[in-house]
Amino acid sequence: MGIAELPNVSVRPLRQAPEYAEQLAHWLHLERQRFGAAGTEAEGLVKLQAECAGTNGLPHTKIALSDNLLLGAVTLMQFDGPLARPSDVWLTNLWVDPQWRNQGLGTALCHALIEQARIEQFSTLQLFTYDKAPFYRALGWVEVRKAVIAERSCTIMAFAL
Repeated sequence: MGIAELPNVSVRPLRQAPEYAEQLAHWLHLERQRFGAAGTEAEGLVKLQAECAGTNGLPHTKIALSDNLLLGAVTLMQFDGPLARPSDVWLTNLWVDPQWRNQGLGTALCHALIEQARIEQFSTLQLFTYDKAPFYRALGWVEVRKAVIAERSCTIMAFAL
């Protein structure tokens, strides 16, 4: 299901609607806490505000809105760390308001971000997931390897563009 099938839902860059950065930072922080990841809500907000101040490039967050309500988000970004090279591009922070889950919004956000990655001319996307590998598999992602992030086992997946 795409955005066209979701009534009154639009997907746009967070840069075009920076007023949602604070709410998104709160939601993402709660999700990170659920999985035991480090970082504070304030640190997350600073990163989102910096993204909003930029004009293009990465990170690039897409948000889903309906009647001025934030319904979900997803981010395209690069990491530098033990599991990622600086040249790797990742889909991260896919989050959908619980009231909107299982209605195609997560799929629509993923498709919007994949299209953005194609516009940016990347060749492959990666992601890690603790518990949603079947969801991503259904969208065409393939498992690359298992890893440990924030002391939890996860699956690293890839999507060829």
